[in-house]
Amino acid sequence: MRFRTGLKLLGQPDVNRLFVAYLVTYTGTAMAPIAIAFGVLELTGSTSDAAIVIAAPTITSIVVLLVGGVLADRTSRQRIIIFAEVLAMFAQVFIACLFLSNTATVRALTLLMLVNGIAVALNMPAAMGLITQIVERDELQAMNALLGTARNGAVAGGAALGGILVATLGAGVPLMIDAASFGISALLVMSLTKAPDSARKSLCNSGPASWLERIYLAHLAVGHRVAVFPGGGGTGKCIWIDWPGGSSCTYAWCDRLGFYRG
Repeated sequence: MRFRTGLKLLGQPDVNRLFVAYLVTYTGTAMAPIAIAFGVLELTGSTSDAAIVIAAPTITSIVVLLVGGVLADRTSRQRIIIFAEVLAMFAQVFIACLFLSNTATVRALTLLMLVNGIAVALNMPAAMGLITQIVERDELQAMNALLGTARNGAVAGGAALGGILVATLGAGVPLMIDAASFGISALLVMSLTKAPDSARKSLCNSGPASWLERIYLAHLAVGHRVAVFPGGGGTGKCIWIDWPGGSSCTYAWCDRLGFYRG
């Protein structure tokens, strides 16, 4: 039902562009780990070296993710995504060139993959928030189902395509395609018309209360019943969540008590 509603949303130009951006960028992203793994194995023959290079962006993402969340709350989400996509594009271009020119080293690949991790950490929180600027609140679940389908399909297809390209053309070509996918995605996000800051929809004020918006959207996306209402004597916000099985809990922010769960 949600997916069917999501298909109707494709009639909206911004939804259509974001859907294509997800398809393109996740197809390229799914090819990259396969290309990197086989490229490093061909370079050094060491599975440990391949694991280090592949794990590098995950480590950076964990460290930078909180900073990305703060930036997404306080600046233009559209610009952050564009910057992250372009940063990832240049990193992948350099990695591809290293493999194509047979000048790759484990140290250089690791450093460039760390840059990729920074791009991912900047992109993720901004991308989650950008969805709320594209569709209305009652369309969020359908939108998430639609984008989830695009993401899952692209990952499956991209991994298969990546394996074929690596086997026939080597590691450099699929990585260059991945770089191009980031560039295309950046152009599509740049073309969105509902994403400027003036169109931002926010459930709560900026600062610590913005965590409530993330909690609200996360539970709404998975189908939990949620409600928002004034709290803290009119100086804050509360979110009530009905968990499966009949239990419930409340998250709140107010000036007197700060952020708490009840």
